[in-house]
Amino acid sequence: MAPLCVKYSCNGAANAGPLTIDQAGHLFGTLNAGGRRDRGSVFEVLKFPGHKRWSIRTLYSFCARLDCKDGADPTQAGVVADTAGNLYGTTYAGGAYDAGVFFKLSQQGSNRNWVLTVLYDFCSRNSACTDGGLPQGPLVHEGQAQGAAYDGVSPLYGTATAFGSHQGGTVFSLMPGTGTRWRETVLFSFCGDHAYPDCPDGKFPVGLGLDGQGNLIGVTAFGGQGATRDAGILFKLTPVSGEARWTGTVLHRFCPLAGCADGFQPIGAPVADAGGNIYGVTIAGGNAMCNGAGCGVLYKVTPQGHESVLYTFCSVGNCLDNSLPIGGPVIDANGVLYGTTARGGAWHTDVNSQGGGTVYSFSGSSLTTLYSFCKESSCTDGEYPVSGPTIDGAGNLYGPTQLGGPAGSGVVFQLQPR
Repeated sequence: MAPLCVKYSCNGAANAGPLTIDQAGHLFGTLNAGGRRDRGSVFEVLKFPGHKRWSIRTLYSFCARLDCKDGADPTQAGVVADTAGNLYGTTYAGGAYDAGVFFKLSQQGSNRNWVLTVLYDFCSRNSACTDGGLPQGPLVHEGQAQGAAYDGVSPLYGTATAFGSHQGGTVFSLMPGTGTRWRETVLFSFCGDHAYPDCPDGKFPVGLGLDGQGNLIGVTAFGGQGATRDAGILFKLTPVSGEARWTGTVLHRFCPLAGCADGFQPIGAPVADAGGNIYGVTIAGGNAMCNGAGCGVLYKVTPQGHESVLYTFCSVGNCLDNSLPIGGPVIDANGVLYGTTARGGAWHTDVNSQGGGTVYSFSGSSLTTLYSFCKESSCTDGEYPVSGPTIDGAGNLYGPTQLGGPAGSGVVFQLQPR
């Protein structure tokens, strides 16, 4: 494990996005706080050859330019690595219109220093920000689910949580344009049926992925006309005419069941298996005895749109079986799902503690807790995971926590298969 925020303080409040592994096996991630100006950073996790020791170095600290024209607060964004070793990502704020930027980090010069280039400023299209703003969540590309690196020229897809034609956020694509600028295309604007205040087509997208057929799959945090309004939806976007036109389909509106037993407020990017089944998590719903609103579920949705709950978190006393899944799961070649929860697990620091969070696996009909955080004294092994895990070709799992570690500001962990 490597401690986060050692050189530059995060004040115990940094949220790290999901980690990315490049072709050389290096790990990269983002923090929405800390860095030289406390507006977030991009970091790399390094392992010394032949040693067990890991270290973290900051590649770029945001808000280095006047009025944060280079971006600020890369909330839960992470980065994408291309075949040439460049990194791409988004920030939630900053830029020419303070609505976030799409950036590229590349190594230049004899010292191979990392240099940031702003490729697109969100909210730049017009005063209504129909191109969306405040992007949040990782960018995705074709082949990513199969472990392929980004080629640097094909589309990158992402979500903006605000603005758009109907003020409910957007799904967009980004492709190289002229010079150093890239071209953004809005694929879908949420809350299009704005005659209804609860936005049956969803609003504020928070997670995006790709299935094996080239369709985009994702979730919105709110909207959907469930039994409880603003419960969120699972959607699919299908290309009709290249990048020019896409069709949106609502696959599931959460919370139609009594007590929201099917979950509500989905979080993180869903994943699809070879058969087209989609898997994801919600941060609420399920067991209504937990926190009064439920502590989340792990769900499956078939290609026909039938949803079933695979597991209801905190079904065991003291949430020993995990609580509050915090990011979308990942799936391995055998169809096993892996994920993280923010709370629950075997270790409780005091009588009021809800546990330090976990890493879990789910196979068939069985959920297994692989690790419960805060096992070590003073939680030096980390506490409170803040994104879903990343898996490498050897089956190792990686991820960040918000708290714990030597500095109390989180760790990057590795969990090896036994």
